[in-house]
Amino acid sequence: SVDMTNALWLREALMDRIVTETGERLSITALLVKIVAMALKHHPRASASFEEGRVKLHQSINVGVAVGGDDGLAVPVIKEADQKSLAQITRELKSFQDKAQQMRFSAEDLSGGTFTLSNLGMYGIDRFNAILNPPQSAILAVGRIIKTPVGMPDDTISLRPMMSLTLSVDHRSMDGVQGAKFLGEVKERIEQPYFLL
Repeated sequence: SVDMTNALWLREALMDRIVTETGERLSITALLVKIVAMALKHHPRASASFEEGRVKLHQSINVGVAVGGDDGLAVPVIKEADQKSLAQITRELKSFQDKAQQMRFSAEDLSGGTFTLSNLGMYGIDRFNAILNPPQSAILAVGRIIKTPVGMPDDTISLRPMMSLTLSVDHRSMDGVQGAKFLGEVKERIEQPYFLL
């Protein structure tokens, strides 16, 4: 469970700039793509693949984003997501959403993914387990943001916007400890997202 207070504040703080640059609103998914990509830089096994009986580490961090249309689900890929701005990621996500309506993706759109993000929060899903997208090592399932009573460090209870993250991993590429460290860094970066300013 991740406290989204600061991420939501940051989203609002950046909203006007992103709308001016792209004509689109900054989404939670766009923020998560950037945050996850930055965390993947420190956890190469989470962005690896298991191919022909071996672990293959990749130079580029290419984040696939599960998008759905009336005709099904596809996972187009934001290439080198760690090097892209939030505006660039926002533009690419909008393009993918438009293509998903007709399921008209190019082979280039769908190739090269090294990690997948699946956000079902907009469908009212609280928490779920996502199935790996072979040969990738990991996939992150994202639930909706729910105001939840949380015990604070000063022993008070506060209503906070909480979001569930669930990581599925291929243990041939990375173990549970490596997965936990990666997920811990993602949580920390979401809760302290000021590096994105």
